[in-house]
Amino acid sequence: AIAHTADTLYGELPTDDQRALVRNIFVRLTSLGEGAQDTRRRVELDELASGTRAAEVQAVLKQLEDARLVTAERDAQGEVYVDVVHEAIIREWPLLRRWLDDDREGHRIHRRLTEAGQERDALDRDPGVMLRGALLSQTVEWAAGHPDALNHKERTFLEMSQAEVARERGEREQSRRRARNWLRLALGAASAGLVLAVAVAWLLY
Repeated sequence: AIAHTADTLYGELPTDDQRALVRNIFVRLTSLGEGAQDTRRRVELDELASGTRAAEVQAVLKQLEDARLVTAERDAQGEVYVDVVHEAIIREWPLLRRWLDDDREGHRIHRRLTEAGQERDALDRDPGVMLRGALLSQTVEWAAGHPDALNHKERTFLEMSQAEVARERGEREQSRRRARNWLRLALGAASAGLVLAVAVAWLLY
């Protein structure tokens, strides 16, 4: 019944943009199982609705809430959290299963980006909590093919990670240049000293 309700609502949405928003919402509301069954994932409203499309996302969420597919509740601190009404929708809605299975590795890359950004916020924007190395390369490549999947915070965090890596690379290059310059000066001084020593020895001889 819940899968039928989800299919009906999805099929009646008038635009591809709204259908893409529904897909993004339900994928985010799913915790990907690592060798186990996928389960529900409770997320802050800000993860789903941030940036320039916040109003559109909230309108779609209202339809999903009215259809009793998701719930939105405010906690004691005033934060709004969104969750699926029942985990059965993750197990039994074929369309959602297809969304999850079509690109599970991509979803995992996206989820690591989301969680890394949230960890950085929790640590008062610690610059040490940035994507680096292979994970950064994978995330940049995945994001280039899925530009609409990232929310405002994720996009900003990814750009900051790239900028931080570029800054660190620049500092390393400057250090290498200084080391090379110092080595050239040292070799030059040693060569001059050697020439002087030879000249003095020749004169004394």
